[in-house]
Amino acid sequence: AVAISTLDRPESLSRCLDALLSGDVLPAEVIIVDQSRNEATRSMIEERQSSNVPIIYIRQEPRGLAASQNAAIGHASYPIVAVTDDDCIPEKRWLATIEKTFASANGLAAVTGRILPIDPEGDKLYPVSSRTGTLRVEFSDKVSPWVVGSGNNFAVKRDWFSSIGGCDERLGPGSPGK
Repeated sequence: AVAISTLDRPESLSRCLDALLSGDVLPAEVIIVDQSRNEATRSMIEERQSSNVPIIYIRQEPRGLAASQNAAIGHASYPIVAVTDDDCIPEKRWLATIEKTFASANGLAAVTGRILPIDPEGDKLYPVSSRTGTLRVEFSDKVSPWVVGSGNNFAVKRDWFSSIGGCDERLGPGSPGK
């Protein structure tokens, strides 16, 4: 399954879905948690419901990215959930790589990956959350989350995610901790 959080960016979400649905491996389902202030995202999703991949739409009051990710992963029907954001463009091999990684490693609970910036439109935009390294790192104990990866490119086993209590809803964009 793939989980996508969105807030007032139906055009970006549409671009994200186009990339996701043209990948080498299609998701079994896409769960979109919408915290937008209007119905534009819902309308865009309704137009896409004829795709080969079920798109599950969840409307949620604006409460932050962590709450949105918790809701999406909680609604997933599959044991592994890949997470991205509405303003991301998943690479063609994204899900294939996640699938291969989980299949090749016993006991693996989560994976993260690179985040490359899209060319900015205008001279006043700068990428702030890029992760361009290619070095594979494995963690087996407690570690600060910002060392591990980013919230817009990760995949988790649902049972493990549940066992750790999910994302901390006090932290991240849209939350009191920002």
